[in-house]
Amino acid sequence: MIPFKKFTAIVLFSALLFTACNKEKKLMEGLIGNWNIEESERAYLHGDGSEEIYETLTNAGKLIISEDAENPSETSKHYKLTFIDSAQDTLEAEDMLITDEKNKRIILLHALNDSTAQTNMVWTIEKEKKNQQVWSLYGTDSTFFYPAEMNNPGAATNSLVWRIKLKRE
Repeated sequence: MIPFKKFTAIVLFSALLFTACNKEKKLMEGLIGNWNIEESERAYLHGDGSEEIYETLTNAGKLIISEDAENPSETSKHYKLTFIDSAQDTLEAEDMLITDEKNKRIILLHALNDSTAQTNMVWTIEKEKKNQQVWSLYGTDSTFFYPAEMNNPGAATNSLVWRIKLKRE
């Protein structure tokens, strides 16, 4: 017979392991759906920690996240992003999104494809609720794509942040 303390430790460890696996699954499943970009805010970040907002938009587009029917996964999903800025320029991207190991970063793979490179957008989940989320994306100079500045962000003259408030349809 297993001593009670050992049994309790085994049960607690199993529950913790199960919870950790379910957290990742819960996050990815919680992202699936159609999201409206209710608000978009872009700002310069200064060395003293202050911000200077240079663009605020409402109803700036959509983000659609779905399961890849051909390759279901708990760590990646299919996304389609449509964003319209204040000059009516449109960013459209579609590929896979993945999370980091702590489920705090969302990486939109190949968000920008041009003749020179394929670059990713690495979003940080700042606030997460079932039907509303706030994501932040950090960048340098005029780009929010990674890698930027030829892999030398220290060469940038400005640091930037882009926040979007998402609401599930």
